[in-house]
Amino acid sequence: MRRWRFACLLLCNFFATAAHANVICTAAACLAAHDINGIKLDMTIAEVAQLFGGQLQSTGGGYYRARKGDTQYSFIFTPLGHLYHIQSSEELGAFEPDANIAAALTQKLTDKYGRPEMNQLPNGPASWDFIENVTEYGSYGAHYNEFTERLSAMFMPHYQGPTTLELTLADFRINRRDAEKQNTGPSETATSRMHF
Repeated sequence: MRRWRFACLLLCNFFATAAHANVICTAAACLAAHDINGIKLDMTIAEVAQLFGGQLQSTGGGYYRARKGDTQYSFIFTPLGHLYHIQSSEELGAFEPDANIAAALTQKLTDKYGRPEMNQLPNGPASWDFIENVTEYGSYGAHYNEFTERLSAMFMPHYQGPTTLELTLADFRINRRDAEKQNTGPSETATSRMHF
């Protein structure tokens, strides 16, 4: 039964996120906080490693993982080594999430990050999704939206295992900023080499 519920939670999370209308936010910070347990977005690899006593394991491609107590962390860093994506999975014990713990988690999240844009706890996610309008100048002047900050929180029951609190926090602007910095030098070099 718990296995079916686990699958249902994943599907509910997917469809809820797909149907959710994202909020446009052009402020430098849309969320009220930008960390999970003191691990802050935009930290360097060395700074994050220091929080774990140097026990930060690389899994390749800018992906790292670490564990502290009952919480497993996964990190994604930009090519220039800045943290822009955090996932945490905290073991809470064997129980079925109900309305009481959903209300308690909602209050804790609101106190730290601000009110969720969508809240389907305890059977689905609470989430914050912010976007910004982007205009790409060129022949056609393309207009589109890109994600800025995202945060989601949900309970995840596991078959014959503890229920976990799953958090995901990201600021995609950090990755875009570093990609642009990384590209500046090669782009300028390529420009100087163009002859015809």
